[in-house]
Amino acid sequence: MSLWEKVPYRSPEPFHDLEYLGFDDFIVLNEDKAWAVGRPPEWRNIGELGSHKPRDSGAGKVVYERPDIDGYVDIVNRAKEYIAAGEVFQVVLARKLGVAFDGEYKAVFMRLLEMNPSPYMYYIKMGERRIIGSSPETLVRVSGRRVETYPIAGTRGVTGNPELDQSLRRELLRSAKDAAEHVMLVDLA
Repeated sequence: MSLWEKVPYRSPEPFHDLEYLGFDDFIVLNEDKAWAVGRPPEWRNIGELGSHKPRDSGAGKVVYERPDIDGYVDIVNRAKEYIAAGEVFQVVLARKLGVAFDGEYKAVFMRLLEMNPSPYMYYIKMGERRIIGSSPETLVRVSGRRVETYPIAGTRGVTGNPELDQSLRRELLRSAKDAAEHVMLVDLA
């Protein structure tokens, strides 16, 4: 954000705001299939990936919180003031937790896969750093001159019960919050 607007920037973290990554070697997992692009030597046992049961993830004591709970409450209150003043209409707030870790990174990924299986999951190894995450939605897909977005914000699940599905449909159509999310997503896309 500080590239476009004057905002205070005080990140003590050793991470960049933006990184562009290109990979020569990667593994694609799709339901019950896996395939590799590239063949580095450490992938000799790729077939065992799905059956790998690493030891406990090793997550331990929280060593830092940024901001702390009082600071976070202050940020929430300021965000509410900005919304009430019409300065912003949506704010994504987050807290960063640092946790002592003495385990296998693969165990963290496998645990995430068990707890929150998502269509888009990643485990990126860059030297000593690891980036592990998952997302249930495609924000933007570009294919040739076609751009598609499949956000899940402002949606309701389908239950298979026609009466309940109709009720959920009406609820969605009447929701000012969901309508605002749809406008924002179209603007962003």
